[in-house]
Amino acid sequence: MDKERPYCRTEISIAFTKRKAVMQAEALIRSGDGWAMYQDCYTGKILRGGERYDYEHLRSSEEIFMKYRHILTNEQIAEVVNFPENVGVT
Repeated sequence: MDKERPYCRTEISIAFTKRKAVMQAEALIRSGDGWAMYQDCYTGKILRGGERYDYEHLRSSEEIFMKYRHILTNEQIAEVVNFPENVGVT
């Protein structure tokens, strides 16, 4: 692995899109009424479909990339960055 390779978001973004789709499907099941239901990862407030909310990485994708670029491929880093416990809704 090239420990000096520059930060690259391509694979991270692809995996992020997939993670958000899974989270959306889970939120629809959780609500049971056809509207997504999330819990804000910072405030604990319940967020419902139709309200403004966004998905985000709790630990920076760039930070994780830079830490592991010398031992993991871009695809492997994307999986670490988008691990369910690292993606929240706020």
